[in-house]
Amino acid sequence: GTCETIRRRVVASLDRDLGVLAPSERRPLRPVVILWYRHHDLRVEDHEPFRRAVLDDGCACVLPFFCFDPQDWEVPRWSASGLPAIGPHRSYFLLQAVENLRNNLREKASDLIIRIGPTATCLTELIQITVQGSRGLIQPHDIQVLTSRIPEQTARENQIESALATALGRENDLIEYIWNSGLVDVSSNSFSSLLSVPQPFGSFRKQAMSSIRVSWDMDSSAIKGTPPGMIRSGPLPSLLNDLHVEGITSPIDRPFPDPRAVHPMEGGETAAKERMQEWIWQQNGLRYFREWRRGSGQDILSSKFSIWLSSGCVSAGMVASELDRFVKSQGYRFAALTLFRNLLYRDYCRIINEQRKLQGQDLREIPIDSLSELQLQRFQAWREGVTGVPFVDAHMRELRETGWMSSTGRRVVSSFLIHDLQVPWRLGAEYFQYMLIDFDHASNWENWASAGGLGAVPARRLNPYREGLVTDADVFFTSRWCQDLLGVPPPVAFAPHTLEEEEVELYREPFEGLPKSYPEPIVDVISYLREVGLSRGA
Repeated sequence: GTCETIRRRVVASLDRDLGVLAPSERRPLRPVVILWYRHHDLRVEDHEPFRRAVLDDGCACVLPFFCFDPQDWEVPRWSASGLPAIGPHRSYFLLQAVENLRNNLREKASDLIIRIGPTATCLTELIQITVQGSRGLIQPHDIQVLTSRIPEQTARENQIESALATALGRENDLIEYIWNSGLVDVSSNSFSSLLSVPQPFGSFRKQAMSSIRVSWDMDSSAIKGTPPGMIRSGPLPSLLNDLHVEGITSPIDRPFPDPRAVHPMEGGETAAKERMQEWIWQQNGLRYFREWRRGSGQDILSSKFSIWLSSGCVSAGMVASELDRFVKSQGYRFAALTLFRNLLYRDYCRIINEQRKLQGQDLREIPIDSLSELQLQRFQAWREGVTGVPFVDAHMRELRETGWMSSTGRRVVSSFLIHDLQVPWRLGAEYFQYMLIDFDHASNWENWASAGGLGAVPARRLNPYREGLVTDADVFFTSRWCQDLLGVPPPVAFAPHTLEEEEVELYREPFEGLPKSYPEPIVDVISYLREVGLSRGA
């Protein structure tokens, strides 16, 4: 049955369309493998490239490697908003995750080689140091790079392959890419070509159930470590001085922590496993998941697993395995299935996103008309959380200060930006990419495209007042982030501009030093208010 499928822990390998070899086509590895970690696979457990390097008989030495490439933090060439690709919250999270990965590798008699600079240059230098330090025992033809696949960085990978071809003195067998995320094996018979993947998620889900594969078990303690003293591991970078990340507080070299954050959101595989234990077992989160998952502002309302899934601190297979263990022990099968479908949806977005690229469409480069001054002002108000619509503003302020937003919040603020503020959806997608701590390339861009009318099933327009009344009826979340509404009771707290001045003074009197008014909505919202009975006769 479907529940039994959840038991399977899985890894996937993409087919030839993505340049990834199926397991049966792989040649033995070379004696020295540089295990190139990326932003999306920062773990030891259930990591297929890692497993392959450890178990391959041809490999004698594994050199785990991670590069902090400043180019990853620059403004992308396709940016319409002028925002860098990575913002302060995700930068700090990645720094924590890489540090935790290094510590976990050291516990297993290995290490993580950390470099700061252009990836191609750092990889080339690592190869040269490895050859020179071996005193003739290792030659360039003995070295191979093994890594996880990131479809969205194909152009960068081509540049790196070109540099490696020069460093290794050969054109072929430079980098072996292995699909290392998600649940679905699209190289199976069910997915013989990416172009055959059905568009609607429901059809995809039915087809995908027969393509989920069991992962391979391994003894992760048997790591072929770095030869002692051969290569220094290297320091972690300063976010402020080395990567020049905006929004970083000196001297703590991180975004200023906000005590209102729904969760500490610490980076790393260790924190990811602790979160699984905490939410699934200690908080009994599945018990309330189906009823409360649309809510905001409380830790138990959703799993928050996307925070660690996006950087690969935990795999979808590890989550699915833990869900099945809980279901067998405690029940809550339907809640587990709902969460399992969420994991599958991440795969769906990746495959649909790759479909687009194979057909010559990149969502990041869809042209938009030049923006008017009014659109720019509205976009800025949306970013700062001062649109005059409290439920929208609360979510945008939470995102700015913590890097997190609930799934309901994401749907509401994207609908409001596109349909009410009349700002192109691409700007919203770029801002989310910059700000979200759990940014996932395919999920972010496909969801925003759907909100903008480009998805297989375009997202519907949402009434932010109705969503607030349904998911935050006691105004706990909204007043937490819009503190100029403290004391204003529901439901009028969602539409404070409808209050008389004397009413606001009465509600706000106990809160000295805080504003006595809230910004007026920057667009006409009267139809929304009438729909939920908050128009006060208008």
